[in-house]
Amino acid sequence: MNVNKALQFIGSKWFVLILAIVMMVVLPVTYSNLMIVFNAGEMSRLWYIPTVFIINLLSALMSIYKAAGMFFSKKEKEAEDWDD
Repeated sequence: MNVNKALQFIGSKWFVLILAIVMMVVLPVTYSNLMIVFNAGEMSRLWYIPTVFIINLLSALMSIYKAAGMFFSKKEKEAEDWDD
């Protein structure tokens, strides 16, 4: 079966680990932006800043969870043949 190499790389455990690390590095920047907007009292006008922080936080947690699951799983995947 022909597998796209780009999709195979995106699904690899090393890409997910690098993605988790990058998101954890960017998380303090988005938090500081959130605190600036909160202390200025402009949360209602700049509503997208807290939205970006929440999305970044959730995706960082989910990518860490996915990377941990990929690295610490004990079972090996079985190759399935979809051709008839």
